[in-house]
Amino acid sequence: PSIGVQFAEALKPFDEASAQRFSDSSKDGNTLVHMGCVDVEEGKAYVRLTSLPSSDQLARCVANENVVAITSQRYSPRPMLLQGPGAGAEITASGLFADLLHLSRTLVEWTIPKIE
Repeated sequence: PSIGVQFAEALKPFDEASAQRFSDSSKDGNTLVHMGCVDVEEGKAYVRLTSLPSSDQLARCVANENVVAITSQRYSPRPMLLQGPGAGAEITASGLFADLLHLSRTLVEWTIPKIE
């Protein structure tokens, strides 16, 4: 099977939990957003699906927008926000396609490992 089919199959066990998480977040008046965090002092970074109040600036961005909140000694407890358009679907798709072409040249046969 294609890598896309393998990936979809590998994620199926998480469908119910993801749907429940979305439902719970909506019931509470929240919105699920992909949020990345870089903690310079700790030397750590992560990206998580996070439930935020729908009124939160990070939850109110529209499609193809990016929001960056900078918290520092100067910008605390209210962070500085930078908001604007992302690359957009066409540029993102062409970049992804280029990455896939590069990957296809390095792999002859590969299967997605089981997610546990």
